[in-house]
Amino acid sequence: MKPYFVLAIALPLAAAACKKDAPPSSSGCVPSEAKNGLAQVCADDKGFTPKQLEVKKGEKLQVIFTRTSNETCATEIVSPELGINKPLPLHVPVAVDIPTGEARSLTFACGMKMFTSTVIVKPN
Repeated sequence: MKPYFVLAIALPLAAAACKKDAPPSSSGCVPSEAKNGLAQVCADDKGFTPKQLEVKKGEKLQVIFTRTSNETCATEIVSPELGINKPLPLHVPVAVDIPTGEARSLTFACGMKMFTSTVIVKPN
């Protein structure tokens, strides 16, 4: 009787783990490239992911930063070029509108500048 009980529990668990459309991690943050004017950057113990985003000059871009770990110094998002210094609370999305009027690189960092992410505004 025991083997059937184990099988009855193990098979559904194995099937669920193999689904291609598995839900995002419990943090809710799924890193994404710039697409349709939006990008998502996750901050955890390894830094920012993705490390670099690209957008064409003149295209709208909003970057959503989400901190997913307490084991990181990325508790704020800083951009000297844009004069931004925003707190990055755990599991709370923080939106930053990126000015794309001129081709340039914009750096975002944690407060200690140990972790960085760059937005490259490319010429047309």
